[in-house]
Amino acid sequence: MKITRSGYYIHRFIAGILIPGLLTNATVLCQPGIEDTKETAKGPLRLIGVSEYKKPLYFKNTVAGGISGIDMAPDGLFYMISDAISDSVPSRFYTVELNYNDKSFDLVRFTGVIFLKTPSHKLFPTEQEAENGGEREIANAESIRYNRPANTLFWTSEGLNDLQGSPVQPFIRQMDLKGDFISEVKIPAEFRYKAEGKTGLRTNAAFESLCFVPGTEELLTATEAPLIQDGSRPDFFHSGSPVRIIRINRKTGKLIAQYAYIPDKTPVEPVPQSAGSFNGVSEILDIDSGRFLVLERSFSAGHETGKGNSIRLYEIDLSSAATIDGDASLMKMHFIPVAKKLVLDFSRTELDNIDNIEGMCWGKQLPDGKKSMVFVSDNNFSKKQVFQILVFEVDPDLL
Repeated sequence: MKITRSGYYIHRFIAGILIPGLLTNATVLCQPGIEDTKETAKGPLRLIGVSEYKKPLYFKNTVAGGISGIDMAPDGLFYMISDAISDSVPSRFYTVELNYNDKSFDLVRFTGVIFLKTPSHKLFPTEQEAENGGEREIANAESIRYNRPANTLFWTSEGLNDLQGSPVQPFIRQMDLKGDFISEVKIPAEFRYKAEGKTGLRTNAAFESLCFVPGTEELLTATEAPLIQDGSRPDFFHSGSPVRIIRINRKTGKLIAQYAYIPDKTPVEPVPQSAGSFNGVSEILDIDSGRFLVLERSFSAGHETGKGNSIRLYEIDLSSAATIDGDASLMKMHFIPVAKKLVLDFSRTELDNIDNIEGMCWGKQLPDGKKSMVFVSDNNFSKKQVFQILVFEVDPDLL
């Protein structure tokens, strides 16, 4: 059935839990080639299609929501991690098949749900269990990456700072494809929640992102917001302070470098003005060993679904970027921020609404030989938000 927006076609999957994996409540918007697009017609990314889920999505007795990270294995299988802290269902990730080519995106099929395990090889406890003397572990998962050499997965958790007693610290861990713990990456001491509240991580603004540095044993992650000692978060009314991108040897835990990256001001005014807004880094993705893509995700309160979010994708080059001192406050030292180049402003695409985009990864090679890129949104398990999967064609000559 054709709808009014030029170039799009709509498909609804009338299926559900009784047909394993085929998703219910799905709307797939396919873009076979739009000549009047704004940013996508000029830049390196061209929208192929979007799959949207406006109602709760159920798979194998779980709600497949809160998707905060995505990556693809060499066989084309996608891994999507949920930031659900264990409640009635333990913390988990999913395996998913996406069927698309350079002209259409027409099928999403969940194939498995895998529960995350603690270092003691148990399921992650609920917040109440952790507070009441159980294992002091919380999975607040944000990013996931497939590790090709070992056929394992790395993932991040931003911990929990409002748990009674001492906070549960963020971490980067390696697990097997069944969710079992393998190892943990040592994190520099400044990237922790501090009891005195004057330095360290801001609550719910830790490691949203994760990326391997090609050809090395190193990885990148970034704080979503500035460390407390580095200054304030950006909002609609004020430019913010820099977040820190950190480069770590994932085997030894050695800190290789830190970089200062400054997110934009929030472009959408909150309603009312006192309602608040923020912007931060939600993901990083490699282009090559020196260049990376940084996803900025902002939110301004008081708007209907998809109207308060602003999503922008930037390219950075760390091969010649200035590094910063890991211990000093950035408010008290001179630093040179990482230069960034706008790749895509999602508000300048044909999409009417953009929800809370948090994850991105390289996808399958397309029939025309170009790469694809996939983005996912975290709907926060909210009835007012939408779970979105977006697929783009990438022109490497323009990156």
